[in-house]
Amino acid sequence: MGFIRKSRHLLLILAALIFYAGTSHAQNLEPKRSFVLLIYMNGSDLESKHQLASEDINEITHSYKNVDDNFATVILHGGTKKWHLSAPISSDSLTYSKVTKDGFEKVKVTANKSIGNPSTLVDFIAYSKKNFPAERYGLIFWNHGRGSVHGFGYDELFPEDISLSLREMGEAFADLKRSQNDLNLDFIGFDACLMATIETATVLAPYAEYMVASQELEPGNGWNYQYIINSLSTNPNLKTAQLLEGIAKSYIDTYSSQPYLQATLSVIALNKVDALNISVGKLISNISANLNSTYPAKEAFKQKSNYRAKSKSFGLPSFSFAAEDMIDIFSFFKIAAKSTDTLFSDFEKKMRDAVLFNVYSKNLDKDAISGLSVYFPYYNRKTASQLNDYLKTPFSTAFEKFIENYVAELIGGGADSVFVSDSGRKLNAAMLVNTNKIYLNIRKLIGDHTLVSYGLDAYDTNVDHRGYITLYGGNEKWDSRWISINDINVCVFMGLSNQSGVSYNVPVLWNGKQAELIIKYFNVDGENLAKVIGFREISADGITDKIKDLQAHDEIVFLGQNALDESMSIELGKLTIIDPSALDIKLLRLPKGNYQVGFCMVDFYGNKHYTKFEDYIIN
Repeated sequence: MGFIRKSRHLLLILAALIFYAGTSHAQNLEPKRSFVLLIYMNGSDLESKHQLASEDINEITHSYKNVDDNFATVILHGGTKKWHLSAPISSDSLTYSKVTKDGFEKVKVTANKSIGNPSTLVDFIAYSKKNFPAERYGLIFWNHGRGSVHGFGYDELFPEDISLSLREMGEAFADLKRSQNDLNLDFIGFDACLMATIETATVLAPYAEYMVASQELEPGNGWNYQYIINSLSTNPNLKTAQLLEGIAKSYIDTYSSQPYLQATLSVIALNKVDALNISVGKLISNISANLNSTYPAKEAFKQKSNYRAKSKSFGLPSFSFAAEDMIDIFSFFKIAAKSTDTLFSDFEKKMRDAVLFNVYSKNLDKDAISGLSVYFPYYNRKTASQLNDYLKTPFSTAFEKFIENYVAELIGGGADSVFVSDSGRKLNAAMLVNTNKIYLNIRKLIGDHTLVSYGLDAYDTNVDHRGYITLYGGNEKWDSRWISINDINVCVFMGLSNQSGVSYNVPVLWNGKQAELIIKYFNVDGENLAKVIGFREISADGITDKIKDLQAHDEIVFLGQNALDESMSIELGKLTIIDPSALDIKLLRLPKGNYQVGFCMVDFYGNKHYTKFEDYIIN
């Protein structure tokens, strides 16, 4: 009996030792380092379909050659249906790994939870700080970015909790600060789209010195991790501002050979954000008061809508993809406020103080890229009607109230009464005043009852002195040509136009999945060029996807829109990609057939109104 008790006692000790070794391997073995980099990596479809997370992890691991022990990287792996690393990682759990000079090693496996659960972030940072002591820490969020309303991430495994909102992010950091007193984060970065927003900076301001993020969509390959690892491993005491400036420059340099890509990255001094918010509140209050005292309610709304339409937008929105409705905050205030206004001058100064460093592609207008965006609804009415969580973030109360009032008018208002159903090309005075944009719309009759729409193109549509809609420098007649890719006329939705060119979204099936090709017309050294710059997948959740490169052997099916039911698609043609760089884009005469030519007028509320369509035969 004593032998049995003794054996059982020894077995319990042995089991405890095994458990201890398996779950807390890092504890007691990790030296205090100069710098530890934490990566909150939500693999999502970027990993399961495109292996982009694994590529970055491999880049990090391979960059650790000739590294001393003063620097380490700790990674949380989650949110994806499949990992593609050589070291097997299960999608059924959350895994923490470390990368040091000794290589890649899993250090903890825990029960699966959504990346969108604040406790997932709390647990990861708390574990990393306890088990990987360091003088300095940096944190990078890796995945999809969804702007100020939806926040960060798209977890493939938890459809009921796919994202970490800014409010939830703030709650997580507040919990950590209460339990640890000092988070001691040198910076918080987002290797994700659309997260360089003033709302994000406001939420993070109490918890880190700097924020580094992109205003625009990021290319699929994201940041240059080789630069980050090399910089920190060779000089762990490198000043944070210098490190982040280098990260931003290396990011832009990575894509400098692709002049059609639009990339941005900015470094924000978070201790300057409170002062900036005070300035924003005063300025927007003044603008709102001036509008309300100068114009009747509907006219004031039209002015706001016009300011929004002229501001620099991000995310390549169009009528086929509403995106996240992020605009450059400086671009907006420059249009809405008088530049001589002392309040605007104060805002401009506070922006210079807060935006420590701001880099962007050469093809972007420097006057429209300030380093910080703000949410302002225009394309995406669905998101605009779901702002409860957004309005709980600690951003400027005055600006949030301005947006809340604007949304109430946007959702509840309308200018339908002034638009005559099936009007011709001549617009009456009321229609002219209430029209924000005019698009050419071409439809083809297929069979007896089906009309396929080729999309909306506003390029060179205009209204002459008589109130007639014209095309191509004053011509009234359409010339039978439409945009084509490899001699297939495609459905296009014109996106944003600016000094650097025009973009179009082309609905397709990419290898059987809903997606859009992005066409960019741009000017290089005086020559106008057109190129498919990549594609983005379209999810049922409306996730803003990173722009990814087409590959040889990709199967593309071009889709037109059923003009009588816009939720239905009609195949226009298909091709197999041979050389993605050799896709031929040009204006091509449409095939023989019966067509209809009309125009879509978009009012200041975002409503679409169509003119009467004219029959047009191509022989």
